[in-house]
Amino acid sequence: FFTDPGPSHSYRIIDYLSRMEQQAEFDFNAIEKYLLACTAWTHDIGMSINKKIQYIPDDDEPVPAWHSDVGTTKDQTVTIDDSRLIREHHHVLSQYFVARHWKDIHLPGWEAAKVISNLSKYHRRKTDLRELAVEEKIRIGNLSEEIAPRSLGAIFRVADACDTDNERVDELASDIVQELPPESQDHWAACRNITSVEINADAAEIRIRGNYGT
Repeated sequence: FFTDPGPSHSYRIIDYLSRMEQQAEFDFNAIEKYLLACTAWTHDIGMSINKKIQYIPDDDEPVPAWHSDVGTTKDQTVTIDDSRLIREHHHVLSQYFVARHWKDIHLPGWEAAKVISNLSKYHRRKTDLRELAVEEKIRIGNLSEEIAPRSLGAIFRVADACDTDNERVDELASDIVQELPPESQDHWAACRNITSVEINADAAEIRIRGNYGT
């Protein structure tokens, strides 16, 4: 029972990124624009994945915190039966999906896939953006550019968070078709009461308008 993580969410993120670029005068190069657009389509793909990540840490490598919930060392398919765990770790599921299946989703090469998979992971607030590189050089096709992964991660995180208004929820589904579980009700109610999210780059503000009386 998640708010819309589908194509319309991706389109709205791209729209927010475009507005942020214009108003804040971000100087994205062509590769950075491409990476952000791809991440808009991949960052929530983990919400649709219910297979555990087959991952065996090296002997000197600490076991990731997510491993007990969505990881397995078995050489077999193991499903995630708790949707709350999918929600909690969807950013990691997205990261590993992109890293392993970048050819299947027609990304142009491993360099791009690595950045997109990392941006997909670090869109979650619980992750530390300081773990991303400040700058690196990347080649896609005939283009070679310096990119700023940490800055891209921060900008993408803001754009994703801006898409939190009533367009994210389906009133028909929540009111008539199905009863929302308690853990989903507050989040859906918050989105339903937000009428618009406006970016004011001159004042370095994000203005959220809503119906506070409901």
